[in-house]
Amino acid sequence: MSFKQRLFFWFLVLAFLPTTALLIFSYRLATEGADLLAARGVSQTLDAADSLVVNLVANEQQRLLVENRYLLDADEPLRKRLVMVDSTLAFIHLSRPDGLTEYGRIAPEIQSLITALERSSAPDSCGRAPIGNRLLVWATSQRNQSRIIVGRFLPDEIFAQANQVMDGRSHYLSLSRNLLPGSKNLLLKIAIALIFVSLIVSLLTAQSLSYSFSSPLERLVDATRQVSRGDLQHRIPIAGSDEIGALTGHFNAMTESLETATQNLIRAEKELIWRENARTVAHEIKNLL
Repeated sequence: MSFKQRLFFWFLVLAFLPTTALLIFSYRLATEGADLLAARGVSQTLDAADSLVVNLVANEQQRLLVENRYLLDADEPLRKRLVMVDSTLAFIHLSRPDGLTEYGRIAPEIQSLITALERSSAPDSCGRAPIGNRLLVWATSQRNQSRIIVGRFLPDEIFAQANQVMDGRSHYLSLSRNLLPGSKNLLLKIAIALIFVSLIVSLLTAQSLSYSFSSPLERLVDATRQVSRGDLQHRIPIAGSDEIGALTGHFNAMTESLETATQNLIRAEKELIWRENARTVAHEIKNLL
């Protein structure tokens, strides 16, 4: 591997590796941030949906607790009329020391619920229970020796709103799970594209830097080769005022000095030859005379 090739390789490494490492780190940071933001956003949205449904049901439960206080003092015809008129009112269960009174249709699931509430002896409480495909909201109140348990099916409009919220919750959860991998794939493609662009820029930069560093040295090596072959008139153009330019100037000065010394030596040799020839001719003429 030549000096220029080694120089190009190391410039490429120094230009490409830091950029690639930075891009990989940025990709990891972006994906982790996307995961964190998505998880937080999904969690907040799901909590808000659950809270909305709970609030809808809680409002109905509180309303039943208020109604229970009036139904304890109401007469029997009023209770019957309420069950007949209000389609959402599932049942009224009233237990007193003198007997038990029930209004509405008591399904087996509702009877089990009533039995459990009677055994609990809770003074005032409320809750909800799924009955078939509907949601039953119940409330129980106790005064003296009398206990009333009222169950009301969640109104259709409120039940529809709750279903819409839960459907939206499920849709949002599914959408977030599908979008997050797509976002990561997009970030990965962007990172790969940036790494590819970085590689091209690094190649061009390394090529330019290696040429700018090695070209003066190559010219100097070529000039040295020319001088070693006897071409003492070869000179290198000085391209700058840096260290390489100074080295080029010193080389030119050295070559010029060497050329001058060589010419002086040749001239001295010629003069010596002429003197020897002149001495020989003079000696021959003297011998003839």
